Amino acid sequence: MWEVQSYKDFSRGRKDWVENPAENIEKTIRLWPQSMKGEGHYIAVLKKVDGDFDPRLKLAQPKVDSNMLKHYKEFAKETLNFIPTGKYITFNDQLYILPEETLSLDKLKVVRPGLHLGTFKKNRFEKPASTSTIVKSRGSEK
Repeated sequence: MWEVQSYKDFSRGRKDWVENPAENIEKTIRLWPQSMKGEGHYIAVLKKVDGDFDPRLKLAQPKVDSNMLKHYKEFAKETLNFIPTGKYITFNDQLYILPEETLSLDKLKVVRPGLHLGTFKKNRFEKPASTSTIVKSRGSEK
């Protein structure tokens, strides 16, 4: 675990608050909601050691609506400078893309699982404002 830089109103992790504390818990940070805006957060910066892999970890196997993906790819081919690669995932009528190495999102409450690619409405694909940075300019070659 890497040391997290501390600032005003940050609190270090404390061994005396947990029954079986993780090694180096004092390198972690707790952000209290009464000290700053937000709901409070806990920060731990983990360091991967080469060769270490926990067999209990699984990669994400996202579900994607094939009709939505078809409309997105048509839109992307006509509109974008490139088509982002990764794992596509749909949440209701929203399409996102995850990095290839994303771990499973099972049992997690996720607001935005990745890069928001757009919304599927009335048999058409609508891009979000964030996509404007990769949209082809007028006169650019396809």
